Amino acid sequence: MDQKTLLSKASLEAKSLKDFLKKMDFFNDPDLCEVEADSFIIEELKTAFQFMDMAITRIEYVCLEIIAEGTLVKNASGRYALGDYEYTSDSIIEFLYYDDFDEKLHWGRSRIEFDGDYYIYNYKFLPLNGLHVRRRALPELY
Repeated sequence: MDQKTLLSKASLEAKSLKDFLKKMDFFNDPDLCEVEADSFIIEELKTAFQFMDMAITRIEYVCLEIIAEGTLVKNASGRYALGDYEYTSDSIIEFLYYDDFDEKLHWGRSRIEFDGDYYIYNYKFLPLNGLHVRRRALPELY
């Protein structure tokens, strides 16, 4: 199966899963949350629904169009930029890095933070200047 077909099918499944979670409305339905049932079952369902919601978010993200790809450059304002887009604290960033464990390149996703200079959260060791990155057409909620 090619990547385009896989993304299309994943997107359809995510929509179906989203509809299911809306119907369940588990966290907002007092009858479901106060059921006299095994608390283990209730907690397991809550956890499962949270993982489903995270899966939906990840599927929706990878289905977003890549609108720019290139090399980060530190600009005159001290921010790192890809074209006209400046990354600032909490900006989502997708970046290509070498994984020493796998001994190959991987795409990663994180956010930009600032502590005297900008860095990628959980990847502080990666130099931003010259890093290969890409941007997706993110809706405002990201």
